[in-house]
Amino acid sequence: MVSLITLCAGTSLAKGLFPFVGAEGTTTYRLVFATLLLMAFWRPWRRAWTWADVPILVLFGTTLGLMNLLFYSAIKTVPFGLAIAVEFTGPLAVALWSSKKPLDFVWIAFAVAGMGLILPLGNTMGSGLQTSAINPVGIAYALGAGACWAVYIVVGQGVADRIGP
Repeated sequence: MVSLITLCAGTSLAKGLFPFVGAEGTTTYRLVFATLLLMAFWRPWRRAWTWADVPILVLFGTTLGLMNLLFYSAIKTVPFGLAIAVEFTGPLAVALWSSKKPLDFVWIAFAVAGMGLILPLGNTMGSGLQTSAINPVGIAYALGAGACWAVYIVVGQGVADRIGP
């Protein structure tokens, strides 16, 4: 829950940079700032790195950067909550793929039902009011971000197993 709150708060603040640097600049700014903070905390220069670590780290970093860029591109054109709901299909797919117990599927069904409540599946908002059209490009960006989030989870586990925190 704390992770989701900080994600939403950080993204809301970052969206304020769009008029100045766009989604691309905001992504770059946020990733560089996060990198500097993590480097100060973890001090990676103390670890003995090998060339065998490079491919998985490049994939991990590229996936993280692309996920952020696609998500920021999505929230330029679709509402924030909708973008998060669509992006959540990535972790949901990982959960579905890795589920083993019947109770897991119950929780996945709750998540899907929750997504169904936020997604504008109908074309009305109440008594005679029409919803505005949802930008399909924004939805595609959010789906791409979700796919990157799924890869990030899977590759991140490999990074953690190989390198540690």
